[in-house]
Amino acid sequence: MRILHVHKYYYRRAGVAQYMFELMRMQEEAGHTVAPFAMHYEKNEKTIWNKYFVSNLETESGAKKNLNAVRQTLRAFWSREAYRKMRAMLEDFKPDIVHANNLYTHLSPSVLKACEDAGVPVVMTLHDYALLSANYSLWNARKNRSMDPRRLGLVATTRTRYIKGSMLATFVLDFIVKVHHVLRAYRKRVSKFLTISNAQRDLFLQHGFSEERTQLQYNFVSPKCQVRKPKNQIVFVGQLRSHKGPQLVIEAMKHFPDVELRILGRGEDLPKLKKQAKGMNNVTFVGFVTQEEVGKELAAAKCAVFPSLWEEPFGLVLVEAMQCGVPVIVSNRGAFPEIVEDGVAGLIFDPDQPATLVHAIKELIEKDAICQALSEAGKGRAIEISDPQEHLQAILDVYEDVIQAVDNF
Repeated sequence: MRILHVHKYYYRRAGVAQYMFELMRMQEEAGHTVAPFAMHYEKNEKTIWNKYFVSNLETESGAKKNLNAVRQTLRAFWSREAYRKMRAMLEDFKPDIVHANNLYTHLSPSVLKACEDAGVPVVMTLHDYALLSANYSLWNARKNRSMDPRRLGLVATTRTRYIKGSMLATFVLDFIVKVHHVLRAYRKRVSKFLTISNAQRDLFLQHGFSEERTQLQYNFVSPKCQVRKPKNQIVFVGQLRSHKGPQLVIEAMKHFPDVELRILGRGEDLPKLKKQAKGMNNVTFVGFVTQEEVGKELAAAKCAVFPSLWEEPFGLVLVEAMQCGVPVIVSNRGAFPEIVEDGVAGLIFDPDQPATLVHAIKELIEKDAICQALSEAGKGRAIEISDPQEHLQAILDVYEDVIQAVDNF
């Protein structure tokens, strides 16, 4: 099978790109032919197909900055360049299927129109909520709470100032999202949408997506697990932003002065978090770490805490930790409760009741038997939902079904 993967970046920028690269690797090893389509970016990996990549307006600065802002906005609505280059790519590579990831402001649904005109079916994995709102995390940082998922209108989104802290920028991009939604720019050109949790799927169904064409497919993980030698420490892994909840763990650690909290990651809230942790000798900001270093940190941790406040659609690092046998504590938001059965595969706390996090940490710090039970059950649960080879076969089955449906049409 010839498979074209589409994502706005072609380097291992974050979880979505990591997913695409690993899936492409497995598909190649299984004997399939794969190729990427993205935009030009200085960090992109080398590929013979970059001659078809779309230009990157973000690289411009200075006098061209304002002009590029206008051009970027127009391209978010519909990119003629992306359409033209995708048609050329399709003609050259001749894929049987296109697997799209994040397109949004950089590529636009014009690439899907190119696939439609060329008669090539599209499968799209939904990694966030960007087809519903320009505020794709559905997080209102100004009010420090999630948006009401039932009310994602233009006014509600604009008030969050999610795009660069600007009401105008947020309004413009969310207006484009809403127009795309009304015109069914994505829905009428994608044969199958894959959601990465039931929680995410339910939300998309509430907003008009077809139940038949919107299918659950959990992400897979390939963690670099190491032999566990737990120390008297717990670990947080993630972006240092309020919706990820690191501030909750720092606050809870005031109750455990003899236990070290190791915070892995970087982000805009680092200065604020360091100020919060001032005077606390048990909080260590490790900074950015490689995947291998994450494996080392997890192996040394008594437990890992994932205190997200937003409607997290999956949780790659969470499942990696579970698969490596690390006991986990998670919030009751988003997909976490469907991944972690409370008291079986991990412990769940309520971010609105900080004492529940303190209690969960206390349980795992003081009771080795609970840690062992959660470790074993968590590992089994992670393998059940995120085995790489099972994921590969499930994705290939989706491709085959979609191709067959097009052939029979």
